[in-house]
Amino acid sequence: MAATPWLHWLILALSGILNLVGLVGLLLVFFPGLTVAWVGQLIWFIFVGFNKSHGGWQFGLTIAIFVINTIIMLVGSVVDNILGATETAKKRRSLVGNRTSNAGHGRGRNLPDANWRHGCFLGHTFPN
Repeated sequence: MAATPWLHWLILALSGILNLVGLVGLLLVFFPGLTVAWVGQLIWFIFVGFNKSHGGWQFGLTIAIFVINTIIMLVGSVVDNILGATETAKKRRSLVGNRTSNAGHGRGRNLPDANWRHGCFLGHTFPN
């Protein structure tokens, strides 16, 4: 069953918009750009039936391109999560490191140091 021209253009526009949003999303830290672009490609590949009605080489090429895109998306997402977790751990260590004292001898104790009263609450100092 052939798709009507308006449905073809609607799916093409939806897929293209998702790909563009995913591309812009690569620049945003909080947005899963790779996944959104991949979903746009998935919609298009499903709509055209992975070019199964065309020649065998076109069907195979379509499958190969989709597999490569899927691998890129998965690897990129994993690397993005690893890098994000590493940066978060570094920031957390620096924050925790500022609050620890030598009394803990590096065993992770969060004890205030001898000068904890000075500047510990919005720049205010407390009397001894």
